[in-house]
Amino acid sequence: MSPEYVEDIFKLFFRASDQAKGMGFGLYNVQNALLKLQGKIEVQSQPNQGTTFTVVIPSK
Repeated sequence: MSPEYVEDIFKLFFRASDQAKGMGFGLYNVQNALLKLQGKIEVQSQPNQGTTFTVVIPSK
């Protein structure tokens, strides 16, 4: 993923490409659900190599 998109991928309806399928609300919903659980999601990306998402959900 291009570094210019990393800050935007959690925005509602954001899609990095018109060729991508979907409505652009998947990561937005994930982030909001995690906030309600007091968790977090982090992203690390290397262009042309891959993207890693780390999801942390605290135990109660």
